[in-house]
Amino acid sequence: LKDVPEIRKTQSDKSVANITLAADSLHNNSSGKLEEYTEWFNITVWGQAAEFIKDYCHAGMRLYIEASVKHEKEEVEGKQDKKYVFYIPKFHAFEVQPMDAIKKSESDE
Repeated sequence: LKDVPEIRKTQSDKSVANITLAADSLHNNSSGKLEEYTEWFNITVWGQAAEFIKDYCHAGMRLYIEASVKHEKEEVEGKQDKKYVFYIPKFHAFEVQPMDAIKKSESDE
């Protein structure tokens, strides 16, 4: 989790959280050397998932989120741009979990 989550309420009192997450992966560069690559995703989370993030998540925390991903095109200042839309169909506590807690519970076993 990059920054402190931005939480707000809609006019109908529904919670909304805007977060930025990093996804790390490994790729071979042009010389064949393995390099780490980080891609950043801006994510909007609604309802109970947003409340969970507000109550339990903080900047620097590792999160695990199960979601389906869709690419959408949008026009920004006259230019076509791609954005990722993440859908969390139904929230349960296990769908958005602080990775720090998972690692701690595994080491306690």
